[in-house]
Amino acid sequence: MFVVNLKLFNRRNAAALVLVFAVIIGFFVLLIYSSENSVGKEIICSSESSVADYITSFGFEIGEAKIDEVVIPDTFNDVYNNYNDIQKSQGFDLELYKGETVSRYTYRVLNYHIPDINVFAEVLLFDEKVIAADIYTTEVDGFISALK
Repeated sequence: MFVVNLKLFNRRNAAALVLVFAVIIGFFVLLIYSSENSVGKEIICSSESSVADYITSFGFEIGEAKIDEVVIPDTFNDVYNNYNDIQKSQGFDLELYKGETVSRYTYRVLNYHIPDINVFAEVLLFDEKVIAADIYTTEVDGFISALK
């Protein structure tokens, strides 16, 4: 009689198996985390009231909307590059919309934490999709920042 003894689970094989499972679990955790916290989530606003709801979801009280159309330039200067950096920080990228005509919704923010300055919230839509959002003031020493 001939007997073959195979040791499948020696220490080295067990360690490799644990490592493979850890990599697989890590991959799935990363995949789930990145899909839930994706900066590139699409935000759809099909009406002025849905744009207003989007802005007020950040805790802002707003006045009436001013709606107009603007054209995203074909080439960006430093100002537009800086503005797009703000947009990229919250998951938008205007480079994808160069040359496109978009709808701009501008609202006066009524409850900004610095009194006596004019603060505005602005959202750009392309085909009902939010492609930019920010809050800014027109004061001499003003600011512009991400809405989020």
